[in-house]
Parts: sequence; C-alpha cells; structure tokens
Amino acid sequence: KLIVHFQQLSAVPKIMELLDHSDPKIKDAAIYSLGKLEAHEGEARIMEIFPVQATPVKIRLLEALGNIRSGNNLDFLTEQFLVSREFSLTKAAGCALVCQPGFHLNTTLHVEELTMQQQAILRHCMNSFIRN
Repeated sequence: KLIVHFQQLSAVPKIMELLDHSDPKIKDAAIYSLGKLEAHEGEARIMEIFPVQATPVKIRLLEALGNIRSGNNLDFLTEQFLVSREFSLTKAAGCALVCQPGFHLNTTLHVEELTMQQQAILRHCMNSFIRN
C-alpha cells in the first residue's frame, strides 16, 4: 500500500515478481498495485498469466488493465468482453475496455451485434455517475 501511496514506480519490477506468488492475498495486492501505479510495463505479464488464473484473479487482472489505461490492449479486452460467459468477467472486461483511450463504442464494437446483457454492461460502465 505504501508503494502505491508514495508512487514508487521503481518498485514495479519487484511487484511484477509477486504475480507468481503462491499466497493469493499477496498476488492480489501485487495486481492491485500494478493497476494503481498505471504500470504500463506490467501489461504484457498480466495478459500472459491471465488464461491460467482463477476467476477472482482474472477479475482483478482486468481491473488492473483498466486502471493502466494504455490503450495497448484493446483487442485483448474486446475479446474477453465478447467471449466471457461469466457475468463478473464480462463486466470487468467491459469496464476495463471503456477506460482505454482508443475505445469508441461504434468503432471498437458493433452495438447491434452485442447481446442485451453486453449492451447493458457497457452502458453501466460508461455511466460516469456509477463507480465500478
């Protein structure tokens, strides 16, 4: 928490090492920290470990990508939003997607091809009065 509070970006490489930690609380804190520090250098590693993680960890990884906001992972987030069958993953991917600087609803996604649930999730995530 202190690393995030004092914005110690020099600690990012050590935080990235904690992504492989066996203790879920430490792994969760590392993912959270990478997102809050907007650590662009952590994006590739986040996407690398994503497929083999449990759902709660995947949600935290998607949230971190949303906080990083580099715009470099639009395709990954779009894919996760479209293919996820679990509501919590779809919501996390949608909220991370709308945070990206290159996201434009009508060019990134075709609204008419989305399910009603996906459309509702995007409307929810795009509503600035709702804290996701």
